[in-house]
Amino acid sequence: MDQKPQTIKERLIDRFLTAREALGPNWRKILVEAAPEYDSVKGVDKLNRAAGSVTRSQRVGVDLLEEVVTDMEKLTLPNEQPV
Repeated sequence: MDQKPQTIKERLIDRFLTAREALGPNWRKILVEAAPEYDSVKGVDKLNRAAGSVTRSQRVGVDLLEEVVTDMEKLTLPNEQPV
C-alpha cells in the first residue's frame, strides 16, 4: 500500500505533538521559563501559531514551527540531537 510521503510541515507537526506531550499540559510555561524570548507578545504569538498548526497547518510557516519545535525538543531530549 503506497502512502503519500509526509511534507516537512507535517513531520514538524508530528514532532511538535511529541514534544508537547513529553512536556505535559504546562508546556508553554516550561518553554517560557527555559527560553525567555517566548516571554513577550511576539513569543506568545509564536507559541499560539505553533499550537494552532495542529488543527490548521496554514497558520504557521515551516521556519517558525521548526524554531519552536527545536526549542521544545531541547527540553525533552537534552542529551540527544533533534531528528
